[in-house]
Amino acid sequence: LPAKSDRPDSGDSAQPASASPANQDLFFETSYTPKLQSMVDEIVDEYAPIAENTLFRTVAKRHEWERAGRRIQDRIKSLLGGFELREENGTVFVWKPGTHEARLSYRSQLKRSTQHIPREEILGLIQANPQVLRSVDPPKAVADLMGLGRLTASTRNRLEACIQDHRRPENS
Repeated sequence: LPAKSDRPDSGDSAQPASASPANQDLFFETSYTPKLQSMVDEIVDEYAPIAENTLFRTVAKRHEWERAGRRIQDRIKSLLGGFELREENGTVFVWKPGTHEARLSYRSQLKRSTQHIPREEILGLIQANPQVLRSVDPPKAVADLMGLGRLTASTRNRLEACIQDHRRPENS
């Protein structure tokens, strides 16, 4: 696993991992596009599927910016043409081309809000732990497996939807 500071998550993002440092001054210059594309490719290659907002924050942090404003987001979005973008409940996930699967292994080492965890990963967690479906409170059991301290109403609704998706005959 990469060091904690090198892992993107929902609150903060990765620090420079590449040999050549990120350059704030050149970020919007056309000449910087290959360097920026390489950085985006590296992040997506390692962490996909990754929430688009997490990708934005990770790139911004590598450039020592506190946040990813609209111009920064637009610049990064312009480099995502080679990736698969899949929207889920208002969150766009960036996937490496041809890697989408109905279920993925849950990546507990990545600290993310549930909004930034793709549905496919939650389905993979449920599939790997079918006992949660027999629990008195299946969403709470899934939340416990995810290491969530508190189950909010929106997270409960999301987990219930994933459980229902998992129970559908075509998804078994």
